[in-house]
Amino acid sequence: MQQVLLIDDDLVGRRSVLALLKRAEITAMTASTGAEGLKMIYLYHKDIMFVLLDIGLPDQNGFEIAQAVRADPFMIDIPFVVITGHRKPDIAKQAALLNIEHILYKPVSYAQISAIVERFRHDA
Repeated sequence: MQQVLLIDDDLVGRRSVLALLKRAEITAMTASTGAEGLKMIYLYHKDIMFVLLDIGLPDQNGFEIAQAVRADPFMIDIPFVVITGHRKPDIAKQAALLNIEHILYKPVSYAQISAIVERFRHDA
């Protein structure tokens, strides 16, 4: 069963995005740290539709997580969607270097989540 993995340290933000995913009829797993998120990616990579990844995690930068996953030939194709509250130009550049096409800015709306979900449903 395809699921979304949400990696975000902000409890309120995580709950908000989970509610949006539920409304879009998507099952999700969550992690609140980069280490926990990486562990879940390695354990469940075959079941992940895409990863919603916060950039500003307490233990590591979200781009470091994406880079580690991209370095593994068995998981190189896992899609990432960046979620951030920061509107810095370098975020788009870093995302592009890691082949991350989508950046969502907090607060995330249902329309944004729905569009991302539909895109990845069609790609599956």
